[in-house]
Amino acid sequence: MNRLYIVGIALLLATTAAQAQFDQVKTYLMLNQLPKAKEAIQDIEKKGKATTKPEFHLAKATVLAGLMKTAQGEEADKYMEESMSEYRKYLAADAATVASLLQDPAYAATAFTYYSVLFNRAIAHFNAKKYADAANTFGKTVEWSDYLIKNKQLASEFDTTLFLYAGACSQMSEDHKGAMGYYEKLAARKIGGKDFLDVYKYMTYMYFLNKETAAFEKSKALGQELYPKEEMFKMEEIDFILEVEDEKERMARLEAKMAAEPDNAKLQQMYGGILFDKLSKRDVDPSTPEFAADEQKMLAALTKTAAAMPEDGMPNFLIGKHHWYKAERIRNLIADVNDEIRKFNDAQKPDKMGKTPPPPKELTARRDSLRKQQEAFMDISVPFLLKAQPLLAKSYTKVKGGAQNYKLLIDDLIQYYGFKRQYAKLPADKAKAEAEEKKWDKVYSEITQ
Repeated sequence: MNRLYIVGIALLLATTAAQAQFDQVKTYLMLNQLPKAKEAIQDIEKKGKATTKPEFHLAKATVLAGLMKTAQGEEADKYMEESMSEYRKYLAADAATVASLLQDPAYAATAFTYYSVLFNRAIAHFNAKKYADAANTFGKTVEWSDYLIKNKQLASEFDTTLFLYAGACSQMSEDHKGAMGYYEKLAARKIGGKDFLDVYKYMTYMYFLNKETAAFEKSKALGQELYPKEEMFKMEEIDFILEVEDEKERMARLEAKMAAEPDNAKLQQMYGGILFDKLSKRDVDPSTPEFAADEQKMLAALTKTAAAMPEDGMPNFLIGKHHWYKAERIRNLIADVNDEIRKFNDAQKPDKMGKTPPPPKELTARRDSLRKQQEAFMDISVPFLLKAQPLLAKSYTKVKGGAQNYKLLIDDLIQYYGFKRQYAKLPADKAKAEAEEKKWDKVYSEITQ
């Protein structure tokens, strides 16, 4: 019985002695005598027994955190890593022990020291435009911000400024995944105001780029809720697609959207119109496989649109105009042949009878062949133009660019019937073509008055 009593007394004395050592460290900490606090911790480590107590890790972490604040460069980094390691060891103890000491005035500010030092370092990187370093340091700061909020050591429930900086630095260092992680936390709390507008713009655009349709629509809706006057959040997905700079990417996205929305006639018309513009450029070579493939896609889209939207004249107008442009390309080739014939004629001298040799049959045969090709494309074009005419006649004054399109349509009809009149072989055909030419010429005069 006496032996047990003696052992109990020994344990009590050991515990009391250890506590006295920690109290000494705490006293130095409260007096901001960090060198002495460091010596006291080292004495505890030399003796060894008290190092098994959770408070040892907390005390050592606090001492190292204090030294870190005045250290520089690698030494400061070393103090920080060691301090955080010790602090985490303390947090690994049982919950009751951890809670009992965290509010102790000597230790209470340790976690906040990590937070403030890291935050200030990150700001310094930011000001120096070292965005990757800033993003990395802000990321470390978030850990301690979350910890302090959880333990009610920060007044706010969410560290808005920290997450904004962390996201911005990640964005500027092109860590888009990291930036989205921070911004999504801001968005989850619907944090708004002029300083956060670009956050929601960035998120919306990134969801679009990553083809996350549901998230894109949700972000756009939230942006419109927080910033009702901002035009970007009123844009449809198709508007974003049309602003994609890379042509192949833009067309691939359009085709994917068309596949997902096969009954969207307006989308089909837009797609057909884009291909029409592409194929109508002067420097496009119509003999390439790419032209042929795009032409088939365009005609399929516009034909489908014309059937789905019979009240809209534009699909038939574009189909007709496409074939008309093909006829004009042939007409340009005819002009080149005529130039060759003219040069030949200019170089010839009359014979004794005063006659000049006719141009080579090769040239005239090529011209006649091209003229037939031209007429064939015109014959394909005009029925579509005639289908579009009454519809465009009703709407050309109400639609942007409608008047110009309608004038082009009527001018093409005038040229077509003029061509038919010029090359008609039968008087009846000539008279019919001439009547049509005069009719459309009158219409043109009416719309240009």
